[in-house]
Amino acid sequence: MWKDQQRKLEIVNKVSKSTLESEIITVETYVNNLIMIMMALKHFKGTITKQNGQYQVSGPWKDSTVSLIDNYGFCLGRLKTSIKRLQTDKQILN
Repeated sequence: MWKDQQRKLEIVNKVSKSTLESEIITVETYVNNLIMIMMALKHFKGTITKQNGQYQVSGPWKDSTVSLIDNYGFCLGRLKTSIKRLQTDKQILN
């Protein structure tokens, strides 16, 4: 009976810890989102202009540190394969 109670207590502790960790992550995410919203509002307020009777504002763009890969070599290989297949199998064109 003692082992059964101990096992139940361990399960409760794991669930409680998991719930607490997810709540902490939720609060951190909320705070981070709130900070980003405040920064965006500050940016908007600083970039509002009136030109030709219309208001214009600049959007707050995130700095992109991710560089996109170049698929040129991959695409060139696919093109060569397709051309070779079309040249050898005339039935594909019909």
